[in-house]
Amino acid sequence: LIGAADGLARALRSKAGESLRAVQGSPKLAAVTTSSLDALRAYSAGVHASSNGDFIASIRFLRQATMVDPSFAMAWQQLARTESNAQAPRSAIDSAIMNAYVLRDRLPDRERYTTLAVYFSSGPGRDRAKAIAAYDSLVSLGGDSSASLNALSLQLIKRRDFAAAEAALVAVLRQRS
Repeated sequence: LIGAADGLARALRSKAGESLRAVQGSPKLAAVTTSSLDALRAYSAGVHASSNGDFIASIRFLRQATMVDPSFAMAWQQLARTESNAQAPRSAIDSAIMNAYVLRDRLPDRERYTTLAVYFSSGPGRDRAKAIAAYDSLVSLGGDSSASLNALSLQLIKRRDFAAAEAALVAVLRQRS
């Protein structure tokens, strides 16, 4: 549905006279849960800016997404990650993670487990066993789980479970080849 909406929006923008370069250069919409298309656009722009290392722009877009839709858990979570990468104060990072965590029960499984994993691995509710359980749940959902497997391996290394960490990393390599 998101892909179809994104394609339709791009076609309309092109027909409305927006340049082809501007239409093709805009970031694709992310597949996350929100009730607001404007919030989704801001989130997608924030993720795109973050992946390009522009944390200042990313934080601006992500804050815009959370203002448009305060119940947009994935925007709060991405804001926390980006603020962490930008070395923002710990209180700001924890506040964003807490906002996502509070909204977890309203999320589909993949987003809920991602939120739990981030909260328990790097938020104010640090609990390595719960983080590992959340990452295990993410991996069991299938799909492209290389990021989840990688994060799981880091938690297992911190627990000094090197055999399980190695197995997770081998699974990452298998997915990538």
